[in-house]
Amino acid sequence: MRRLLGRTWQCRVPTSARQTCLVGLLAALLVIAFIVPARAGEQVRWRAWLRYGGHMTLVDSAGAALREVPLPLPEGYALQSKVAISISGRWLAYVIEREQAHRLLIYDSDAQALSASHDIGAAITHSLNVLGAGFNAEETAFALGYQTAEGWQIDQMMLVDGQVAHTLKGEPSAPVIIYDAHEGAVHYALNMDGFPAYVWLPLDQSVTPDVVYASPHFDRLESTGEVLSAAWDSRFPQAQPGQPNALHVYDPLLRARFPAIAASGYPRFIQNGTRILLQTDDIWHLLQRDGAQLGTLPADPLFTITSVCGSDIGVLYTLKLNDTGRAVPALFEDDTRDGLQAGWPSWSISGALFQARVGGDTPLEIVWCETFAAPEVYTPWPQLAAPQTAPTFQPPSPALNPTLLPTPSRLLRVGMTALVQTTGGEILNLRAQPTRESAILLYLENGMRVQIIEGPLEAEGFVWWRVRLETGLEGWAVENDGALQTLLPA
Repeated sequence: MRRLLGRTWQCRVPTSARQTCLVGLLAALLVIAFIVPARAGEQVRWRAWLRYGGHMTLVDSAGAALREVPLPLPEGYALQSKVAISISGRWLAYVIEREQAHRLLIYDSDAQALSASHDIGAAITHSLNVLGAGFNAEETAFALGYQTAEGWQIDQMMLVDGQVAHTLKGEPSAPVIIYDAHEGAVHYALNMDGFPAYVWLPLDQSVTPDVVYASPHFDRLESTGEVLSAAWDSRFPQAQPGQPNALHVYDPLLRARFPAIAASGYPRFIQNGTRILLQTDDIWHLLQRDGAQLGTLPADPLFTITSVCGSDIGVLYTLKLNDTGRAVPALFEDDTRDGLQAGWPSWSISGALFQARVGGDTPLEIVWCETFAAPEVYTPWPQLAAPQTAPTFQPPSPALNPTLLPTPSRLLRVGMTALVQTTGGEILNLRAQPTRESAILLYLENGMRVQIIEGPLEAEGFVWWRVRLETGLEGWAVENDGALQTLLPA
């Protein structure tokens, strides 16, 4: 890692004293309020969501913290999963747990409010334990797979109203991995190895074999739709038992996946997709698209890279100190155009604030990133063996098969306690009757609890529920106002 930090933080001292110098520099990050300021006039090249504990921060290449999101947790619940981010960076999905009960929450970072909640009960495991994926490209739905004692299940929930629109079930019980939900299809596998994979089309409930993903160790280049996977390929010698021995590429133009590079490790697209960073144990390799190696970064006794994501000119990464296991509360960027040799801090917070927000040895993790670079003319991939072609399908129109659409399940039901959710200081009207012309009995404020006693009733384009307050007052309230879910399960 000294080479990554070399250009900016190079210690001009003998090797025996260099470790002391580097540790001192990192100690300054952990103790002093070191915040990389936004650089005036600098064009923003990328954005990244960072997670530390239950706190999320959206930062950019100019060093600015664009959003701060303490992930909402209902009383008694704990965060129990990775965080999935939609393509635009707006929607955040995560699973919470209380006494074996699990619930999926969807947070709208634009509105700064929870938009949906979905109870998945006493799930043994779920897809957000493995991969932070599930949003579709249109950002209208989220797919979550989970395993129960009775079997496995995938629910596709609509973001506009929080309702589960489609469900796929199976037996026996098996862990579910969700790869993605692009082009109206949900790509999934039914074991932790992530292979074989399948494609589910919710609109017609069809399931076909999938060739896009070779394993859960993959990266997707959103600008082209290419997928790069670490694969176990019987056509190539095994590097180590149970370890990937080839990099497979899925080309969306060819609708085919093929081995492109005979190498072991876990890949990431970097440098606007023109190069690859490949992790093998604690060694990082910089590769061209044709497989040519441009340099390596061996393990460092002081630091370990904890997460990476590609930028327009190289790679973003986070670190931890090996001797203490504590995270370095900073995001770094390495310009890889000249190899693995330069790194600098792009954003940082004080160690005291970092510890106050998360406590313990919680790592700093890059969850999502996007670059604003222009499209590249990419080097063609070599094809080392015959490709596997994806089956051709055309997602049907919903009107063609109306009877195949499952009946959506309700987020709310009679007998449960609901939580009022409003934003921007607004209020929710409690009315005498389920109509906007009815008298307003009370203004319900954000965070108030009500008991649902009747409903649902659809009228005037809204779904109404009759609710009772702790004071005994009863009236009607709508469950959502546009995209905002105004009544959530408590």
